[in-house]
Amino acid sequence: LHLPRAFWKLLVGSEPSVPADLAEMDCAVLSSVIDPLRSMDSQEEFDAVFGDGLLMWDFDSVRHLHALNASSLSGKSVFHVPERVNPGVQVEWEERLLYAAAVERQKVLGAMGLQVQAIGRGMATVIPAGLLKMLTWEELMIRVCGQQDIDLELLKRHTIYSNTSADDPHVQWFWEVLEEFTPEYRQRFIEFSWAQRSIPATDADFDRFPAIHMIIKTTRRGPAANSALPTSSTCFWLVDLPAYSSKEIMRERLWTIVNLEGMGMAGDAPLEGGAGGGGASFDSLLAPPAARPRRRAPRVEPSSDPQSRGGPSASPSLSSTEADGRSPSGDRSSSSAAAAPAGSED
Repeated sequence: LHLPRAFWKLLVGSEPSVPADLAEMDCAVLSSVIDPLRSMDSQEEFDAVFGDGLLMWDFDSVRHLHALNASSLSGKSVFHVPERVNPGVQVEWEERLLYAAAVERQKVLGAMGLQVQAIGRGMATVIPAGLLKMLTWEELMIRVCGQQDIDLELLKRHTIYSNTSADDPHVQWFWEVLEEFTPEYRQRFIEFSWAQRSIPATDADFDRFPAIHMIIKTTRRGPAANSALPTSSTCFWLVDLPAYSSKEIMRERLWTIVNLEGMGMAGDAPLEGGAGGGGASFDSLLAPPAARPRRRAPRVEPSSDPQSRGGPSASPSLSSTEADGRSPSGDRSSSSAAAAPAGSED
């Protein structure tokens, strides 16, 4: 569940931060209308950009302008609203800052006000409204959505192992690589393995549901393991992690799976648009950036064994130059297409 900060703030009765929250909700309006209006130095510039009726007062902007004017603690008007400001009237140079303020308020408060009220009434049937407003918006978001920034120490405490152990080198490399990934790419790994982008927020939240824990098993060892990608069964939060021979190979294989498009809630969804990341290197995915040469995704080629093709649990094999950890200069699109079998099984 991914909702803007302003939603959670309104739900607990806090005032959204304008324009900070607007940047998350509608950055296009902020960058193309509001910021230019506030930075213009002359009427000539205004007329050249917004002339000929491009900006018009409408019912919502007028309503939010008057609401903004009456929102001071004293209850008195804080600025003068020209009498000509009515729906259907063109915005003039002298009114540009009023229009920018009205649109900000409209986008942040008006875009979801009715929906937030309806959700709040529904939540009040389960949680007393007074208790709900005792929470900060961050606390409410975490309680509803789970921990967004994946706490790896928490996850380690709720991971069990099958046919491997936490002391095995490839398992230790696995955790080290996840630690190096940015929060966004740690979320992508959780999505790959569990079909959602967050985990329970605390040990107590895990303990309430004993069946919820990540399972890491290893079924592929030896030289052949280097030529396979991890697979997952999202219904069981199970990751089949090959016993790679080096941390660098582990990094490359994890980097590949978190950059596969179409690996969201439906692990068997067709891949579209090639691997994600727009040509990003390993360095751009690590936090902080590691001092290593920029590398590209490994080329993944289907196994020549017909028994390993097509099935959801089949693992793609890599070319011999990659099996020993070296990354060839293959393009990213061929990697994602061939790596489709390495996706989540459920």
